[in-house]
Amino acid sequence: MGSRAIHDLVVAILRGDDTTAAQRQRTFAEPAERWYRVLGFEGCTVQFDRALHRAGAPSDLPPALRRLLHDASCTALQRALLVQRQLTEVAALSAAAGIRVMALKGAARLLAGELPGTRSIADIDLLVAPADAARLHELLRAEAGYAIDGDEYAHHLAGLTRRGSLGIEIHPRLTETPLPLDTMIWHETRVATLGSHAIELPSPTALFLHTLEHAARVNWTGRYRLRDILDIAGTFSSDVDASTVLAHVEASDCGRAMGTLLSAASALEARIPFRRNRAWRTVRRVGRTRLALAVGARNPRVAERWFRYAGVIAEGSPRNIGRLGFDLTRRVVTRATAAVALLLGVAACQEPAAPRPLVVTPFIFASDSAGVWSLYRFRDGAVSRISGEGSNDREPSVVGNRVVYTSLRDGDNEIYAATLTPDLTLAGETRLTNEYGTDAEPALSPSGATIAFVSARDGTPRIWLMDADGANQRALETGSAGYVPEQSPRWSPSGDRIAFTSTRSGTAQVHVVGVDGGMADQLSHETLGAFAPSWLPDGATILYGTTVGDGRIMSVPAGGGDARVFASDDAGLGEAACGADFCLAVSAPLGGHGRSVALRTDGQLSDVLLPQVADDHHPAPLAP
Repeated sequence: MGSRAIHDLVVAILRGDDTTAAQRQRTFAEPAERWYRVLGFEGCTVQFDRALHRAGAPSDLPPALRRLLHDASCTALQRALLVQRQLTEVAALSAAAGIRVMALKGAARLLAGELPGTRSIADIDLLVAPADAARLHELLRAEAGYAIDGDEYAHHLAGLTRRGSLGIEIHPRLTETPLPLDTMIWHETRVATLGSHAIELPSPTALFLHTLEHAARVNWTGRYRLRDILDIAGTFSSDVDASTVLAHVEASDCGRAMGTLLSAASALEARIPFRRNRAWRTVRRVGRTRLALAVGARNPRVAERWFRYAGVIAEGSPRNIGRLGFDLTRRVVTRATAAVALLLGVAACQEPAAPRPLVVTPFIFASDSAGVWSLYRFRDGAVSRISGEGSNDREPSVVGNRVVYTSLRDGDNEIYAATLTPDLTLAGETRLTNEYGTDAEPALSPSGATIAFVSARDGTPRIWLMDADGANQRALETGSAGYVPEQSPRWSPSGDRIAFTSTRSGTAQVHVVGVDGGMADQLSHETLGAFAPSWLPDGATILYGTTVGDGRIMSVPAGGGDARVFASDDAGLGEAACGADFCLAVSAPLGGHGRSVALRTDGQLSDVLLPQVADDHHPAPLAP
């Protein structure tokens, strides 16, 4: 019920409704991670911070939540300044090439005079005529140093990223479905001057209609998010032609959803001429349902799916439920078709030379057998359990004959170390951490002298270091605020850098920092997040998992650059870990049926069949 209480309090404060001290105190006491999830899914952290200040920030606001809100607002302000800088560059390039460019969404609101830092901005959306979209896309890559990151869709080209900048999306049209608004938005545009050049902005009415279309149509699996309702309220002004808006809603096939959004927004902006009973009842029902399922999911990818799928079902729109079913069916059919095409292609070609047989040397992994995690060894085609009965061990890391792992045997997540005997059993098990809060995900340095791990002893999961015997435990400085969750540390083969994931940019992304700490560099730019980094043996490449499809493993240069697909299969892949001559991964990493698989170091799946215990995870090759 915690997510429901948080959602209700956030709604009340955003709407300016009365709340009791007991309600605030009880809800503020919810774990910071739950607050982070709810505000992140609803996309309204900055707006909630401002609403709290307008109401008089309560003195009983927990420090972790206070830091979360403060840092989100600071980040929003920093990104607003980036928008100005990047659009100045875009305006100069497009003017030289004779290309009309229009800023959309948050960038348009900023240039139209919205106070910087009043809402978060994830990227910069630009509208360009279809004939010029590809030309501007190429110009930004060739002249401004942007690189492609992400897939291309019907309404926008592949995303563009550049280190130290916000991502850019170039849209030839506004939504996947062509709309009259695609043409109308170019009429009566406004101009924002940036340096000695200009970028166009939609008229107030067109900007409002685009905001409404995005909330109802583009974001159809996330309808009635608080962020979208706030955006609709925030873009309505006396300059918006209300009759045009009402006519647009009446003619739209998404008119019912638009009406609910408008009615909800009218509680925040009284000038919106649309009232429908029970709009906020719908918003609350959908929000509570999807958050109740999504907040509890440990895997961010599972949480994202629950948020969207549960929201569609809770909304109760037969059209959207049918569309969701069609999309899921199409995904399954597409995979089956691809598999058939691959078989036909193989049959039509000459038989390739047989690759060199892959030899999988011993490794350790964890399996959830009968509900209790235990460590297992693989050697010579056979699997044996090496954890004691009921020990609840997982997340192993091995260097030489030293293994570290997480254990719940004492009722709290703590880190243990042991020696691997010649027959690969555990000896001399020693508890290394003894702090309140989770200690997990240990990773031994290549020398075996230092352990990187994740600790939530201060309230938020962060990267820590300690000596191999558990002494000298200290936080690793990574350049982000202390409340930002950071996880999954992995050492480079040379031992001078650590890859890890951080949500400092809004979603989990892979970063790299020196072992002495400092400002970490972001390497991944995945729309839905990047997880579980690891290193190839050469130390020049980092692998990580994504939530695309059922999961695939990507590779990215450790010094920065474009990511590419390293390995994938129909069941999904994740949790890569590499030895000297092969890599291991987990097939079907979600849903309780994980299985260790072997990969060649070029990412090709091997035909070596590895035994499965139950739900197998965290494979760890033995390192010399």
